[in-house]
Amino acid sequence: MLRYRIVNIPYPVDEEESADIWQALCLTEPAGPEKNVIVAFISPGLSVEILDTDLLIDENHPDFASCGLSGPSTVRFHILTTVPASAIKKQTGILTPSLQAEVREKITTIFSVGRASHSPCL
Repeated sequence: MLRYRIVNIPYPVDEEESADIWQALCLTEPAGPEKNVIVAFISPGLSVEILDTDLLIDENHPDFASCGLSGPSTVRFHILTTVPASAIKKQTGILTPSLQAEVREKITTIFSVGRASHSPCL
């Protein structure tokens, strides 16, 4: 299972040899013939500009240790991409049920699922 796992992926994905390694949150299980996974990028540190759709996780968060983050981080749900599961270099942690609930709330907000209002991203 990959959903709700924090993973390391190369970015850009198609340039593995020269790519930087980024942390990302898996939002789906692998799907399709290419076994693609939708991920949200994680910015190291607490971002200067915080959006309603960002999830902040720092050392003071009660679930920080289980996440496997390298330090304070911002999960940016407006920065999504699809990567083949084979591009995942390492799983570093998993979100707790309470953080998973926050993720579902952020995803609902950004895509305005079940709401009459329009998402600023769509």
